[in-house]
Amino acid sequence: MSLPYFNLYPTDFEAKTSHLTLEEDGAYNRLLRLCWMMPECSIPDDNAWIMRRMRVDQDTFERVVLVVIGEFFTRTNGRLSNDRMNRELALSTERHSKRVSAGKKGGEAKALKTLAAAPSKAKAMLYQPEPEPEPDIRGLGKPKLMAFSEFWDVWPIKVSKAAAEKAWAKLSEADRIDARDNAQPWFDLWRSRNQQASPIHPSSYLNQKRWNDEQQQPTSSYGHQNWNGSGRPQSRPGDGSGTVDAFAAVAARHAGRTQ
Repeated sequence: MSLPYFNLYPTDFEAKTSHLTLEEDGAYNRLLRLCWMMPECSIPDDNAWIMRRMRVDQDTFERVVLVVIGEFFTRTNGRLSNDRMNRELALSTERHSKRVSAGKKGGEAKALKTLAAAPSKAKAMLYQPEPEPEPDIRGLGKPKLMAFSEFWDVWPIKVSKAAAEKAWAKLSEADRIDARDNAQPWFDLWRSRNQQASPIHPSSYLNQKRWNDEQQQPTSSYGHQNWNGSGRPQSRPGDGSGTVDAFAAVAARHAGRTQ
């Protein structure tokens, strides 16, 4: 083969050879190079010849080289060839011939214009394939973080979404998982302890990492109370807990008048 190079398309090559071991990949590349440098882009189907040119021992030849030959090469009339390599040979030869022909025609036209008898000195250049575009690797290697929507869907009170999303952007992936998984149970327990308080904003929950709070079950200053599951203490006759309910009712009426 007169051309000192052949086209290699990494994307196509990797798609066909990603299953090969490192040894098999190296053997395949060397076999392709040997084919390209030989007449008609093929090598003799002779084990001894191949072993000598590949510089391998009998064990490596049987374990690696023969596996690659069986998968990627065709045996015809005592020769081994690769179908893709043959197509690249035909394509490169055609393009080179066109360049030679174009250079010859250009020289003849120039000679006619200048009435010069000397042959054209134009030289056809070997075809150089266009390089493949650089892959966009800006996003590679960066872990994909949990989306804000996963937290927002489980947070009970939908207020101050913009501030919450801004706070969410500052969290690590581990904190995002904890924030989402603890959102509902933490809010329920916090509400049971703070029944008269305004709803806590999700941004406060995120910025302060409130899921790490060591929350305790609510108790009354009047002593141990039974909790009825609604977040309010269960009144018992004679224990003074009715005072808590009465105080809460007055506070609620006062809040209604001031709104």
